Amino acid sequence: MAVDEFDPLITSVARQASTGQVLRLPWHTRPIALGSFFNTKTASTSKVDPFSRDSAFDAESVRKSRINFEPFDGDASYKSSESTSSSSSADHLSVGVGVGISCFVVSASVSCQYDRHVMENHDASKTSVMTTYRAGSVTFSRPPKLSEAALQTIKYNGGLSAFKQRWGDYYVAGYRIGGDAGVMMSLGSSSKTVSESVTVCIKVEILFFSFEDSWSKSWSSAESDLRVTLSCFSTVEQAKIQEQRQLGDPKLYSFIQEARGIHNRAQGLVDTIQRKLDQLGVSRDKPVTAEQCVGLCKSGMVVELLLFPVENLRELQYWRTDENVICKVRAGNLVNRLQEEPNNDCRETIFVPSHFFLIRVFHIFIRDSPLEADNVQSITVIHCHCLIIEENLAILRRKVDFLLVQSSLQCNGTGDMA
Repeated sequence: MAVDEFDPLITSVARQASTGQVLRLPWHTRPIALGSFFNTKTASTSKVDPFSRDSAFDAESVRKSRINFEPFDGDASYKSSESTSSSSSADHLSVGVGVGISCFVVSASVSCQYDRHVMENHDASKTSVMTTYRAGSVTFSRPPKLSEAALQTIKYNGGLSAFKQRWGDYYVAGYRIGGDAGVMMSLGSSSKTVSESVTVCIKVEILFFSFEDSWSKSWSSAESDLRVTLSCFSTVEQAKIQEQRQLGDPKLYSFIQEARGIHNRAQGLVDTIQRKLDQLGVSRDKPVTAEQCVGLCKSGMVVELLLFPVENLRELQYWRTDENVICKVRAGNLVNRLQEEPNNDCRETIFVPSHFFLIRVFHIFIRDSPLEADNVQSITVIHCHCLIIEENLAILRRKVDFLLVQSSLQCNGTGDMA
């Protein structure tokens, strides 16, 4: 079904995603890592797993990203309802037939009477209890950085549409922690009584002599039925019961007791959730680990996945719109490396398709101190060979041998900066 076809009784993930808002996907016990990507079109049109096998986020950035548990958006609700219904009906049928003959000597008559009476009665009662509790959310403090493959896809290999086709249009930004429990019991009874009777009367007269006789027969039947339907579930206990039993079934009592236990434990759903959080070591005052995220999923406390559209990622929008983004990012990375490890002879290679750039070698002498990003903001660093610091000079001189990508940097034929 296309997204633009509107049916108020049918919803789909793709239609909700078309608005570009945050999705809350009801979840079960399957572990899904934060930072996983989700394709809403695949989820709505096929049975293929909508979660991407690999993430567009950088693996190291995901590992280092801080994950927090925030209890401030929690809520709880308790709903209970009861309903009863009763109906009865009565039907009566009476039919009489008579036949008579008469002559000068003899007269006779025969009559027959049939009666049928039906009474039906139906009674029903329903009781339901629903308990919902949300303890808070587990989310990234800030989104991880995109991987090199994702950035190159956005900038050079198809843009945002290719990015969505490969990884998806939403990513798992967090979990909603909590639980739901509900019990619905319905009791239905019915009874039907049918009574019938037939009466036959014969009368004969011969001159001054008469004879009269009658006989009747009646019978009745009765039916009754009592059914108990029970539906209950608990996301925390991962329990689900949906049964229908008749009165007298030996299993009726046992499953009523099981449902009653779920109902009683649902009254303490808040304490159950908090106890499970304590067992996993999840609290507001310390970051949540990847292992704890897996434990939250397996425990059944992740009732919803928080899916954010990829358009919300600032880094993605930055790479889509900035024309010189590679130069600026790489220059910043170079500055950070030189400032953090000034005494190391380091070698780092980044592979870039050769048909994107013209590559030349330059020797640059930087005599200003300290080295700032503004000095090399138009340069993309592909290879950093070595750094020599000469401290015996009056002016700190840093000599760096670079293999550079010629971008907006203007140079003369000897390789000196213009």
